[in-house]
Amino acid sequence: MSPLDPERGYTLAEVFGSLRYPVRADHDYFVAVPPEALDLDPAQLRALEVRPPFLVDHGWSLGTDRQIVPFVWYPRVGGQQR
Repeated sequence: MSPLDPERGYTLAEVFGSLRYPVRADHDYFVAVPPEALDLDPAQLRALEVRPPFLVDHGWSLGTDRQIVPFVWYPRVGGQQR
């Protein structure tokens, strides 16, 4: 597979379709017969939440997200990245 072009979007099939390795049925994440629907309790749903990235593009540089690591941006120390 050629490198992905960061200027365009890709489907999952385009990204993973070229993988040629066999799927091992004894792997922890292998599901031979997936269920029609998943009935998850709230705790299980929380575990699946997407978490924001640690590093973000600030437009002028790549750095830490203020919401994730606020101590890095603490105003009393000048908001300097460390």
